[in-house]
Amino acid sequence: MANAPETSILSYFRDARFAVLLFLIGALMLAVPFIGAVDIRGKSGLPEITLGLLFGSMLLSAAYAAARSRASRIAAWCLLAPLILIWLVDLATGSVAIARHLLGIVFVGYVILLIFGHLFATERVTVNTIAASLCIYFLIAIVWAEFYSIMEIVNPGSFIVTSGDTPDVPLQVGGEGTAMALYYSLVTLTTLGYGDIVPKTAPARMFAAMEAVTGQMYLAVLVARLVGMHIVHSRHWTGEPDNDDRGQ
Repeated sequence: MANAPETSILSYFRDARFAVLLFLIGALMLAVPFIGAVDIRGKSGLPEITLGLLFGSMLLSAAYAAARSRASRIAAWCLLAPLILIWLVDLATGSVAIARHLLGIVFVGYVILLIFGHLFATERVTVNTIAASLCIYFLIAIVWAEFYSIMEIVNPGSFIVTSGDTPDVPLQVGGEGTAMALYYSLVTLTTLGYGDIVPKTAPARMFAAMEAVTGQMYLAVLVARLVGMHIVHSRHWTGEPDNDDRGQ
């Protein structure tokens, strides 16, 4: 009987796993600009270490939340383990940034697919379902921020900062430009387009356009499905017949 409360708590967090993931993603987004404002780069590496720990916590939570079967859990950990290793190597040497971003894209992309599978397998809308759909939206922004980071490494100056106090900081997740990369990705995904950061090269412009299209398609398709699931569940709960049943 003494273990009943603990089991209940563990069960609660298991059921609310996407809400926990959403909280961690939100905390990461809000904490990044304040961590980046600590101007001690090259002295202790504290901003990079702190950002790495935050990203690591978010990725661990994502792996736990999205992986439901034994096979998906094994696959998630097989993708996460080399990502953590590469991040440690890059933190020490700074020579494998592209590999780190590529592994980040692969892992987060896999998590997005797993959450999509959960959303299309569920039969009714709950708070956890809504949290899962929001997690996908933010994770898409993180994936595109990783793409922009690779572009900036391969072709420095792919993006131009037209305003602000950090015009020389590159858009790159994991360093001083983490806040800028995430900010630009979110602004592009939501099609706000403030114009304070603009793509300079043709690949950068095309990727920005594709992210904007992805954001609109996601909202149109998935949100419509959630609304449809809610309507069907409501009719089933109240016993109201569907349109097809009414015509018979």
